[in-house]
Amino acid sequence: MSVRYYLTKKGGDGTPVLPVKIDEELCKLLGVPVHEEDYIHGWWDVVGMMAVVNQPLDSTRVRQIYFDQPRLCRILDFLAEHYTLEAGR
Repeated sequence: MSVRYYLTKKGGDGTPVLPVKIDEELCKLLGVPVHEEDYIHGWWDVVGMMAVVNQPLDSTRVRQIYFDQPRLCRILDFLAEHYTLEAGR
């Protein structure tokens, strides 16, 4: 079964934000260049996994899985602060 998911800006109008735009924000946050083909630290795949298992962006369980990847945890913290994960089947 597939899950459709997207992120909306907190306080925004509910319009999904393109992952590439979010990736640009994350790269700026971390001070690294944007990669032409991949999202930094595979964050979009992690968000997708969170959508599949019905975990919110501020999930403690997910942080426990990625505790040894501080940059990814920082990305997840940023996303939880600024975005809402919307998912449906």
